Amino acid sequence: MKRWIAVLFAAMCTMPAAWATPAQDATIEKLLVLTEAQKSADTAVADADAFIQSSVMPMTEQENVSAEHRQAAKTCLDDYRKMIQENLGWESLKPEYIRIYRETFTEEELLDLTAFYESSTGRMLIQKTPLLEDKMGTVMDQRMKAMMERLQPACMGTSR
Repeated sequence: MKRWIAVLFAAMCTMPAAWATPAQDATIEKLLVLTEAQKSADTAVADADAFIQSSVMPMTEQENVSAEHRQAAKTCLDDYRKMIQENLGWESLKPEYIRIYRETFTEEELLDLTAFYESSTGRMLIQKTPLLEDKMGTVMDQRMKAMMERLQPACMGTSR
């Protein structure tokens, strides 16, 4: 009998997650608001649009592009923008965020995260995260440029 009690106790101690309270949508939504998840999604859509404006649109405005091809390209890019918004916009992504958070966190973990992001340190992290991302983006851009400069001679059959 003592043996069965010991086995049962050991099983109970090794499976606490099985008894954890499932994540509640209201708690997830509160955390998404605190972490400004919608702002991040909106920024991704805006970045995709900025890429189109700065990289693709100028190609359609070259002199050797016919008016017909220019209009077709602009129509295609408008469709692409619409698809980006429909597929990557907040309204499209929010249910996925909720599902993934629900699959990843327990209610207790979400409440702990909520408490952190409601703290002054958590708010500071949210406020400074875009700056960190911008700075890391600059580092990544510089490294990619240097890598491409080193790779280009090899791809062209020459060496430095």
